[in-house]
Amino acid sequence: MTSSILTQLQALYSESEVTKAFFDILARRTNDAKQTRVNRIAKLLELDGVAATKQEIHRIMHRLEELALGRYVPGRHSSPSRFEWSTSALAAAKVAIGQTSDLDLSTPPGPEVPEDEDLEVDTLDHRFFLRPEIQVVIELPVDFSPQEAERLAAFIKTLPISREEDKK
Repeated sequence: MTSSILTQLQALYSESEVTKAFFDILARRTNDAKQTRVNRIAKLLELDGVAATKQEIHRIMHRLEELALGRYVPGRHSSPSRFEWSTSALAAAKVAIGQTSDLDLSTPPGPEVPEDEDLEVDTLDHRFFLRPEIQVVIELPVDFSPQEAERLAAFIKTLPISREEDKK
């Protein structure tokens, strides 16, 4: 690995709390990954208490692509946005956090292993204008069922708070 990539990975790691947490999450893995999905890493960041927008995660993935560590694939239809690694994600993360300086760019990512099944839910954002000045965004699974829609509708019906003037 060139020292330039090592330096750039470590610089990327140091850029922000989000980039540090991104690489820390990857470095904690016991198995390598062929891809990292935006929704999955966003959920893991949230669980670690790190507020990150999907745009920040996209930016990190674009930077990784610039370093020739893989390619960023934007989501289309039911296919999620993701980063497809051309080298070991685990090794790249360990280089970024300073645990090692050994990253062989010719080494392909490890075998495909399930990414924490409890977090492996593909979702889509749905936008709804409740009022002209109020837009509601709800994140739902791509395989959202009619039964789940009924449950969500029933829940939403419990939310309104009556005001005295509404009763007249």
